[in-house]
Amino acid sequence: MSNLFAVGCSHTEGFEITVPNTLSPMDLELRWSKRLADQLGMLEINSSRGGADLEMVSDFALEYIPKLTPDDICVILWPEPSRLVAYLPNYDNEFGFYVNRINNYTKKGYIPGEVELFGDTYFELFNNNYNMEKRFYMNYLLVDNVYRNKGIKLFHSRYSTGAYKQRNVYNFGYAQSHYQQNKNVIPHTFVDYCLEKGYDPQIDGRDYHFTADAHNDWANYVYEVIKCKS
Repeated sequence: MSNLFAVGCSHTEGFEITVPNTLSPMDLELRWSKRLADQLGMLEINSSRGGADLEMVSDFALEYIPKLTPDDICVILWPEPSRLVAYLPNYDNEFGFYVNRINNYTKKGYIPGEVELFGDTYFELFNNNYNMEKRFYMNYLLVDNVYRNKGIKLFHSRYSTGAYKQRNVYNFGYAQSHYQQNKNVIPHTFVDYCLEKGYDPQIDGRDYHFTADAHNDWANYVYEVIKCKS
């Protein structure tokens, strides 16, 4: 059986679909990638992690490519670009830097003051629309070219066009024009699509994640896009 390979952050992982602040076994059956794989008659392979940044998603997509064939399909739901996940050797720790929050992924809990300062510096100096967009296009172009060279169908969607101002206000040359002309770019972005459908990502205290109905709607939409391009 051919594979549907889905890559992304918590929205692809399925976090909080059924229970707030939880990734439950039921979520794995209800997430959009499983619904989409079932519709396509494919086996779902999901390589996602909550809080993943652009480089991590790019790594996931590239690491698995030796196991894929031209009969398979990959769908990447790129995360919002302000995130940074970094391993800091001095602390033997991996930290995730997000707007108004730092996650300690290795030892949990304590955030050293120097790490807080690093996060503040990152968001002050590098977390701007120009650098965020540049990071996206560089990662997108790398992954898309590798998949094209392997003859594996790859579809892209972005996190949102509104919340993080991902708009075409800068000129990134070839990488940007490549993305704009790529017929396998899914026209709607995940968050915008779900919001336009009236789904609430904060229902019952959720941390901006959607429930099963939204995942099902998104899977139906992506299915139609893929079938149209086939």
